[in-house]
Amino acid sequence: MKAIKVHEQDGCKVVRFQASKLTADDQILHLSDELKEVLESVPSGSTLVLDFQDVEIVASMLLGDLVTLSKEASRQKVALQLWHLSSDVLRVFSMCQLDRLFDIVFDEPVD
Repeated sequence: MKAIKVHEQDGCKVVRFQASKLTADDQILHLSDELKEVLESVPSGSTLVLDFQDVEIVASMLLGDLVTLSKEASRQKVALQLWHLSSDVLRVFSMCQLDRLFDIVFDEPVD
């Protein structure tokens, strides 16, 4: 079973997580592989969005993988945005000072 759903929206590739709790090590390894695969399909100059709409909890292992994904996106000249972080998930990002690294969007941008 896929850990994510991917669709196009306003010229961006949007990834939506399928689980509300991203905490199990094997789940995160699978998820990280899927995210890397999606990033490889995003053209340079485009945006990859990670939509946390239904996510309630994230493990620190995922945070490390997201930092790695961010570095790879930067190398590929792909903008990375995080959408719809819950207050609990945002608190974890803030405590780790990752809110400074990531472009966090609370509402979907409207053209």
